[in-house]
Amino acid sequence: MAHPDHDMLAAYAAGTASEGVSLLVAAHATYCAACRAEVARIEALSAALMRADDAEAAPPALEAVLARLDDPAPPAAAPGAAFAPDPVLPRPVVEAAGAPLSQIRWRFVMPGVSRCDIASADDEQVSLLRVRPGCGVPAHTHTGLEATLVLSGALDDRGALFGPGDVTLAGAGDDHHPRAAPGADCICLAVIAGGLRFTGRFGRALNIFAE
Repeated sequence: MAHPDHDMLAAYAAGTASEGVSLLVAAHATYCAACRAEVARIEALSAALMRADDAEAAPPALEAVLARLDDPAPPAAAPGAAFAPDPVLPRPVVEAAGAPLSQIRWRFVMPGVSRCDIASADDEQVSLLRVRPGCGVPAHTHTGLEATLVLSGALDDRGALFGPGDVTLAGAGDDHHPRAAPGADCICLAVIAGGLRFTGRFGRALNIFAE
C-alpha cells in the first residue's frame, strides 16, 4: 500500500494539518493499520514530551518513549469497524461530503471526469473525483502538493498502479498525467495545495479555459 508521507502523519497527529490533509490521512487510516499505529506512536511521543517537567527531564522521557517504539504495534481494528456503511467511501469522507456515494452530486469537468467539491481555501482544494476507465486529467504540474487517495477502481500515475487505500503524491514541479485504469470508474479524494498548470500539447489552451 502507498501511504501519506511522515510529515503528513505527524501534522495530523499534532492537529496542525490542513483540512484536506487531515481528511485524507483519516480516510487512509481506515484502510491502513500501519499508519494508524504510526499516528498513535507520534501522539504518544508528543504527550510524553509535554509531560516532562523541565528541560532536564526531557531527555530521559524521550529515551523512554523511543524505547517503546520497538514494542509491537497495537492490534488493527476489526474488519469494517472503521468504515461507514457506504460500500466505497470511508466514514470520514462521507461525513465531510455530507452524503454517501449514491447521493453525491457530480459536476462535469471534462470528458470522462466529474468532480464534487468538499472544501476550498485560498491555497487548498479538496474534492472527490469520478474518472471513467481510460480517462484522466491532462498532463499538468503544480506549485504545491497534490495528494490523491484512491477509494475505488484503480489509478495509473507515472507508471504505477494505485488501488483502494493507496495514496499518490505529486510535489511542486512534478509533471504527470493520472488516469483511471481499465475496468471500472475510479473514485478518488484529491487534495491540491497551490496552483495547477496544464502542460503538453494543449496545455496553453487548457490553462486559458481553466482561468
